[in-house]
Amino acid sequence: MAENDERDQTNISADHRTDDDLSQGTSTLMDSTQDDGSADGGNSRDISSNVTDTDQSFAYDTSEQGGRLQRRLRMWKSGITIGVMVLGIVLVVAMLAGYGANQSGANSSDDTGSDASADSSVSDSQTATSGDNDETIPAEAAKFQSQEVVGEGQIPDHYRGSADAKVVAIEYADFNCSHCISLASQLNDIYDQYGDQVQFIYRNYDVGFTYSAVTPKIAEAAYVVGGEDAYWKVHDKLFNDSTWSRGRYMDDDELRDVIIGYGDELGLDGRAIADAYADSANNGIDAKIQRDTELGQQSGVTGTPTWFINGKRASSSADGIRSDLDELLQ
Repeated sequence: MAENDERDQTNISADHRTDDDLSQGTSTLMDSTQDDGSADGGNSRDISSNVTDTDQSFAYDTSEQGGRLQRRLRMWKSGITIGVMVLGIVLVVAMLAGYGANQSGANSSDDTGSDASADSSVSDSQTATSGDNDETIPAEAAKFQSQEVVGEGQIPDHYRGSADAKVVAIEYADFNCSHCISLASQLNDIYDQYGDQVQFIYRNYDVGFTYSAVTPKIAEAAYVVGGEDAYWKVHDKLFNDSTWSRGRYMDDDELRDVIIGYGDELGLDGRAIADAYADSANNGIDAKIQRDTELGQQSGVTGTPTWFINGKRASSSADGIRSDLDELLQ
């Protein structure tokens, strides 16, 4: 039994050694594994470090490329801005140059029209100017004031004031023009104010209203029947009658009735005026209106009212006309 106990102790010791050996082996294996893990961890850190460095390098390269692109875009934008500014300056300079040329041309045209005045073909007679003592009637007026000059059966210029005045004002107007109508309401005061110091001539100029070709024929027909007094009565009536500026259509019979009515209202022979109107091609009326138009065109008239005073284009407002006349009559 003692031998059995000894054998059991020997077996237990062997088992203990086996367990110890197993423990040591396990410990060795764990240490080996830890060492391998440490080595792998080092390798992992190295790889991570390399990846990080690569990412940073890539990010740096991308950032540098983006910066270069932005700089190029800014340069392009600056170039475009400068180009637009230069183009704008060129356009402004071109516009200013064109405007200057137009102004020069307009001034040249005005000077030409002024020098031509109402009759560019006559230049021998002297035109009175401010401070002159020469009482000669300006040539462009005198040419058409005499029946002897215009010829038998022709109608001379119509005027108010004195034929001997040193200042001659010529108005081109249309009885249907609203500006002419407005000015006409103020002209009687001007006629009265300057009296015989000025010769005021009226000429017809058709600007294309409905009755622009009709109304001057009515006034000229009145002259054919009753002379200058009859002409100015009908002249004033036409400017004061809104029938014409409204442009309502009238047939021939209705128009004749209106003309006859004018005569009756103004103490004139209305039927005779209506007959003279109908015979305008043969009694000088059409020729007179045509002459007025041609003289206006030669003088550069393009609209109404247009005024010339002593051969030069003048203001077409009542105050401007007074100012121009006062300067010449000093």
